[in-house]
Amino acid sequence: VRSSNQFQDLAYKIWDGSSWGSEQYIDDTTRSSNTKYRSVQLSESSATNEMGLIGYESDSDDIQAWIWNGTSSSWQDEFEITSSSSITGDPYRQNIAIGITLSGDILAVGGHSSSGEIKYAIYANSSKTWTGPWTFDPTGSSGADVEMLTLKANPNNDMMMLVILTDDRGLHTTRWNGTAWDHVTDHSVQLESKVERGADGDWEPDGGRYVLWYGKKEDDRLSRRIFTNDWGPETRDQIAPFDEMKIVWVTARMNPDSQANNKIMVGLMYKSLDLYTFSWTGASYESIQLITTSMQDIEYEGFDIVFKPSGTADEASLDQVTIEVSYEIKGTVPISKGQTYVVVVTSNRFGLRTGNFTLPWNSNSRLIFLEQYPLNEGVSVPEILSGFREPFIWSFTNSTHIIFGFGSR
Repeated sequence: VRSSNQFQDLAYKIWDGSSWGSEQYIDDTTRSSNTKYRSVQLSESSATNEMGLIGYESDSDDIQAWIWNGTSSSWQDEFEITSSSSITGDPYRQNIAIGITLSGDILAVGGHSSSGEIKYAIYANSSKTWTGPWTFDPTGSSGADVEMLTLKANPNNDMMMLVILTDDRGLHTTRWNGTAWDHVTDHSVQLESKVERGADGDWEPDGGRYVLWYGKKEDDRLSRRIFTNDWGPETRDQIAPFDEMKIVWVTARMNPDSQANNKIMVGLMYKSLDLYTFSWTGASYESIQLITTSMQDIEYEGFDIVFKPSGTADEASLDQVTIEVSYEIKGTVPISKGQTYVVVVTSNRFGLRTGNFTLPWNSNSRLIFLEQYPLNEGVSVPEILSGFREPFIWSFTNSTHIIFGFGSR
């Protein structure tokens, strides 16, 4: 935020479900004056109510990270990833990335120095503390500056995939296996641009494969590689119907619904300012659409892809999940907020966990919805927040079962 106040380096507002709250501020405590943050990224946990924030500030080429713990209504646990960012010539590139594993660990990454290195740190869900930062070289012998990063979490385990774009038009990837980086790969290609992000990918919803797309220099076709236990061969596909259309931006987003046919949605921006989207089914492309021929500028991404929650109030669109309560509701006995009630959930939807597992509701859980159940007995039943998706009440049946509909977020 542009401010002369040294304690107002980043600004944020909170949406409470119906309106925005007042503007609040984050202070970069490593600086004694107001700093200019050029880029930020936010990632939310599927295991806890925490979020991770990472930002790059150009005054001193610092990369900082913070944690939102969901209860204190403030950003805490500030941690410096690097004080020597790799973006020294162009402060508007996004050489930062943050992701959260299925276990709730937060991984913060930033381009470091001018030798193709990254620095990274981990905020452990178990200890609620940062460790690191550590230096790692995911670009091999290239020695080129890290210009762009994307980090995508596997929905079914603690793996992540980091995509690295360097200022020599290079494309590199490395996998986080839950404890360390492995599968360091130089894809040995020249991208169309060194300042736009011409490569991105994501995991398929079942977590078995990561699909990488990129646009090579002087090539009007879209290139694709798939990672399972290692990278498969390159495939080139014609998306736009015209030759000589060079790809400068690629954005890929996983569909959280593992049962859907469209596993990943991809957006492509060309030098001609055309914007195309398509869905990846796991074997082919569907729904190729020209969105516009008049994007404003190729220098900035200018678009994004978000999946609409699949659960609605429409009965036909809901996945019915039976939650069996482990206590017996009698008469008008209320469900007390101070007491823990254990439920058992079975669901194989949205590429999450399959099988039976327990979910507690207690005084630290977030209470979203109260309903009298049964209606004529005055018993309050809390909506139980599962930790990996936010369920919403659909309907009730009898005094021993509650049916929830799960919507993806």
